[in-house]
Amino acid sequence: MLVSAGCAGSGDRSFEVVECLQAGVSAVALNEPLVIRFSSPVDPLTLHAGSLAIETVDGVPARGHLRVVGRRVQFTPRPVLTAGLQDGGYRPGAEYRVLVSGFPDLAALRSTDGRVLSRCVRFGFRVADPDDPTAIVGPFLDPLPGEAPLPDWQADVSLSPGEPLTVRFSEPVRPDLLGGIRVLELGADEEKRVLAAECRLLENETTALVEVRAPWSPGAGVVIDLADGILDFSGNRVPLPLRRSRVWVQGP
Repeated sequence: MLVSAGCAGSGDRSFEVVECLQAGVSAVALNEPLVIRFSSPVDPLTLHAGSLAIETVDGVPARGHLRVVGRRVQFTPRPVLTAGLQDGGYRPGAEYRVLVSGFPDLAALRSTDGRVLSRCVRFGFRVADPDDPTAIVGPFLDPLPGEAPLPDWQADVSLSPGEPLTVRFSEPVRPDLLGGIRVLELGADEEKRVLAAECRLLENETTALVEVRAPWSPGAGVVIDLADGILDFSGNRVPLPLRRSRVWVQGP
């Protein structure tokens, strides 16, 4: 629900906030843009952290990018790239308060023809909690719903020991499930040894960077195994025949 505060400005053609679909929502996705629609095109020069504040109830600002698209202002949160889910623009499960500054604030938003937003507007929302067992939908919005995340394997790649591996997918995958990527070293007798590794997504959210922390043997074969745990934002799994690839390690 949108709440107006302060005194309305004068004039018949007032500049107003029309709606925000996230106002009052209790499960905003971790990657969901916040979109506020106005009655007239917004002057982008008046959009900044002072004219549109998005903060948790304890005052921690959301991290991301603000932009104007005609009559809409959009806040795109920083993408979540690590398994802990704490590096994105929103805190999982946190409650946020939004203040859109209008008359009589000096930092008020203006329309492109110079009109001041008629009043301050406040509303709140809560971010989805991935650990909530009662949640009906997942904590992410899927840009390609219904499609499985297909890996783009590079067969027989020569690497130096310790060089990071990459796994590219056809769409974004959930960073909190990257533990489903395993790195196995193949010995001379084809015996497999699990190598300790850390995984995170790159900024495009479709490429997993796998950094092997355990020493591996020069010239050994390395297998990347996606097991059963890699999901896209809708919960689709990587198809079974595509879950494993072989990467050859070069000499020392």
